[in-house]
Amino acid sequence: MPDDVVTLVGTYGKDGDTPSLGLGAWAHHGPKFIWACDLAPMVDGVELTPFTRAAMAGDMASSLTHFGADGLPFINADYTLTLSRLPEGAYLGLATLTHHSHDGIATGTAVVADASGPIGTATATALSNPGFSPPRVPLG
Repeated sequence: MPDDVVTLVGTYGKDGDTPSLGLGAWAHHGPKFIWACDLAPMVDGVELTPFTRAAMAGDMASSLTHFGADGLPFINADYTLTLSRLPEGAYLGLATLTHHSHDGIATGTAVVADASGPIGTATATALSNPGFSPPRVPLG
């Protein structure tokens, strides 16, 4: 693994069972999922806490909930993370619950989970960003 990789991300979507290292699995109108594990500290020399891991995972809710068949037409404006408990372990998952948009404004909600189950939700607000197309890593 390259030294500059700071977060492991596995995306799931089209077929539900096979992880993708890119965003190609999200290029459809159906459910989308992600598992992420932060490998590097947010601040050099300061170990990641369970809350910091949850906050960093919550920031992924915008891309997850607003990605569609044609890519990511929205840019993150803000997100809210609510937790019923702190996560256990380094891996956190998110699953889309909602996406709504109108006149260039979008909201999306994802459930946040660890290996033991759901721990809260992340709700993202976003603004239209026409023409944005993040690079997709091909499978295989």
